[in-house]
Amino acid sequence: MQNVRKAVKKKSFFGRLVSGSLLVSLLSYCSERFAAFLSGSFLARIFGCSEKIDSASSGSLTVNAVRGAVLSDTAAKIRHGFASGVESSAAVGVYRRFFAALSTASVRSAGVFLISSGFYSALVCAVRVIRGEALVLLYKEILFITLAFTAGGFMLVSKKSLGEKFCRSAFLSFVFFDALGINRMAINAGAQPRNRFAFAFFSGLSFGVASYFFTAPTVFLWILALLLLALVMYSPESGLLAAVMLIPAADSDIIFYTITAALISYILKLLRGKRNLMFKSEDIIALFAAIVFVLAFPAESAARTAITACVFIMASNLLRSVDLLRKCAVCLALGLGVNTAAGAVESLMVLFGLAPGTVANALPVKLLLHDPLLTVISVLWVLCVVRSRTFKMPSILKAVFFTAAVIETALLLSDAVLLTLIICTFVYFTFRSERFFNVIFAYAIILPAIWLVKFVASGVVRFEPVNVLVPQFSGLSATQLIFGGGECGANLYAAFISSFGLLGCALIVLMLFMLLSRAITSAAAPSEGMRQFCAAAVASLAAILILGLCSNTLGARQYLLLFWALCGAVSASGNAIPRHDIADDYS
Repeated sequence: MQNVRKAVKKKSFFGRLVSGSLLVSLLSYCSERFAAFLSGSFLARIFGCSEKIDSASSGSLTVNAVRGAVLSDTAAKIRHGFASGVESSAAVGVYRRFFAALSTASVRSAGVFLISSGFYSALVCAVRVIRGEALVLLYKEILFITLAFTAGGFMLVSKKSLGEKFCRSAFLSFVFFDALGINRMAINAGAQPRNRFAFAFFSGLSFGVASYFFTAPTVFLWILALLLLALVMYSPESGLLAAVMLIPAADSDIIFYTITAALISYILKLLRGKRNLMFKSEDIIALFAAIVFVLAFPAESAARTAITACVFIMASNLLRSVDLLRKCAVCLALGLGVNTAAGAVESLMVLFGLAPGTVANALPVKLLLHDPLLTVISVLWVLCVVRSRTFKMPSILKAVFFTAAVIETALLLSDAVLLTLIICTFVYFTFRSERFFNVIFAYAIILPAIWLVKFVASGVVRFEPVNVLVPQFSGLSATQLIFGGGECGANLYAAFISSFGLLGCALIVLMLFMLLSRAITSAAAPSEGMRQFCAAAVASLAAILILGLCSNTLGARQYLLLFWALCGAVSASGNAIPRHDIADDYS
């Protein structure tokens, strides 16, 4: 048998020169000795507490009693009866037949649907023009009709089925398979395509009738939303990842509905025995912290805040493999990168004298453009995926997102953003490389150059200074300081102290400390790409806490969702440890 050697990428001349230099070798040696000191000291026992608590709790009397009740014959019979009833129900039968018919339908049928939709939407537009109604929205209708006729015309010449086209399309494969985690085996790509022209024609007719009461783009988006909802009911992992990807568009209610559908799907899968519910050491603390968050943010309803906090439990349990954690990183980078790219384009247009808001007004959803927190976190996740092939993302997207992140960071003209980015990237590179002194040396070289560029730019533009909001404790009584109930400021920490006092803050600190312990333990696992993932997640949480000195970075639903998704992802990184790692199952 011929030996197969693993190909090793040869370093460039500059890379060999740097890695072989005496100074870098000395710094690497010092970093390794420093890491060995930490791993062998009492700090290792502190930062490795999550795994030790998990091991101790697995043999406790309470856990064994709960595990025995779950695995008992009575519970198994109830679960089996419920699963059998759901599998044989009429709703599940209709659901499966619909998707089977959709995957085996020919691409020509989809083309007929689009052309029919465009034709009847054009008739509706003509009626509206004659009656003089809704002329302001006419350009969106014309754009949709043009795209429908163009795409439908190309689809009419295809001889493939939708399932086959779906699996072979590079763009669709990236979005649905590589990002949202849909199992390729769930798509029937080898079936003979069937023409369903009659159904497609009358569906287009119904689309045209509906466009009389609503706009055609609105009807099309609702159809896509219903298909996404059906997809989420099949795979709660996809719903969770879709919610993470839609964070920059969270001002609408779509993301809340996606989370709710994913939670319902997860509960149904859990009752049918197709998913697990495990509590790690930090999950128990997070449950109490979630209750505190419901009390801390009264602007949102308690139900919505609670469902948003459930993202932590879903992420901790649904992201149960290394592959799904990589997909979570891709979804975060994709959603934040698109938002940052749109913001960079709009910033450049304003810089060259064009009207502001041009990009935002042309999009079907309102992105959170020019948001300092999302910009910083976008830089971190782009760094996570940009130089690694384990995170499946097209190279062109990596290049665009990286360039947009640099442009948007520079054009925000904020000292707070620049300082936060420097600190968080330091945390990221230190966590990722384990070369503490090497990173310090690199920053000692780079920071003077950054200061020089900023000094030159300050002569042309004005940078917004760092405005730290210090909580005011003078007006608080001892009871309010400990248990909350008084106003003491407008930043993140003032909001925490005002809502639930120092006791609640101590609970949040404990949860974050245990998550840091989990990230340190998971980063040492032999799973490829997990060190980058944990580094980006920890640095992103650091960005929320640092910018929280200047504003309430968790004051809106999208930021709460981002916080709990990051915390859940860090907790789920424990699945990268070999004893937790299991095979992928998205069914």
